Amino acid sequence: METVTIDGVQLNLSQPDELPMHWVGQDELVTQIMAAWLVMGAGDFPLNP
Repeated sequence: METVTIDGVQLNLSQPDELPMHWVGQDELVTQIMAAWLVMGAGDFPLNP
């Protein structure tokens, strides 16, 4: 486990959970979400956080 301190607050970081998921909705919606999160270059920001 990794520990990081930010502004005097100690955070204990654990490994991410791996959850096997399968999209059951419309494929077009996934495409739109992935496009909104897409970053094309170093100075680019995603449209949604």
